[in-house]
Amino acid sequence: MARVTTAFGVVLIGLGVIAYVGTAGVSVTALIPTVFGTVLVLLGWFVAHQRYRTHAMRLAVAVGLVGFLGAVP
Repeated sequence: MARVTTAFGVVLIGLGVIAYVGTAGVSVTALIPTVFGTVLVLLGWFVAHQRYRTHAMRLAVAVGLVGFLGAVP
């Protein structure tokens, strides 16, 4: 699960950077996926360690749920 969490984080970081560059740096809100992606990458790193696995995965699920609910109209 650490690889999946990290992979989704990297995809979100890429999406945020591409959106920000695509708006010519006008819209700072285009970087919102980058914030979520950075958090997921950090949590993915914590998931790789046995000691923090349970709590980090719960936080990663919570971050994903908040991101999903924020995208629902």
